[in-house]
Amino acid sequence: TQSTWGNLRGNGGSYCPPPGVTARQYWDFSFDHHGIYDIRAFVECIREIKARELGADTPITITVVAHSLGAAATLAYLVHSGLRERPHHITSAILLSPAGVHVQHPRVTRLAGWPLLWAVRLLRLSHFKITRGWVKTAVAKLARDVHRHPAIRTLICFCLSRYLLGGAVDSFPWHYTHSLVFNLLHAGCSLNLHRQFWGNYWEGGFKSFDEGPARNRAKFGR
Repeated sequence: TQSTWGNLRGNGGSYCPPPGVTARQYWDFSFDHHGIYDIRAFVECIREIKARELGADTPITITVVAHSLGAAATLAYLVHSGLRERPHHITSAILLSPAGVHVQHPRVTRLAGWPLLWAVRLLRLSHFKITRGWVKTAVAKLARDVHRHPAIRTLICFCLSRYLLGGAVDSFPWHYTHSLVFNLLHAGCSLNLHRQFWGNYWEGGFKSFDEGPARNRAKFGR
């Protein structure tokens, strides 16, 4: 039998804070948590359920199909499993555009990185998530209107490609981006991810999330 699984924490149906947990506590996670804990939780849950359905002696094949953050988290999970000499139980993986540290960035992302980081700290924000229904409706209506008007769609594709995302304007995948807008309306993102990826970009390589001197000492012992 075949089954489809998974959404990283905070997205879609996976957004389910336990009772008594505040929003700041719930969103206090980073890319490390996705790579070390979340992907392994997926794999172990799949193996447990399929063992009950098919029998403990039936071989279980797990193929990961992931994009962007999910693809990067899968790579981190595989590397971490190897370092800890633990089986990862993944048979094959199809990873589409894994998030990472890119050598070249559009200028607007370099200019906006520090102001956004300081704004997050000053406002003590923990996450980004659209919660108000009227805002979701307005964004969805705007995305639909843009999608239906070729001239406006071309202008927005040009601006996004030229100043934000990069790549050729004529190959900008608006038909996929249009669908992503609706998915993002029901998604959330911990701003620790922004902090971690910006730090990785600034340092020029992937590193664990910097939780501050006190929490780093408690976590790593130094």
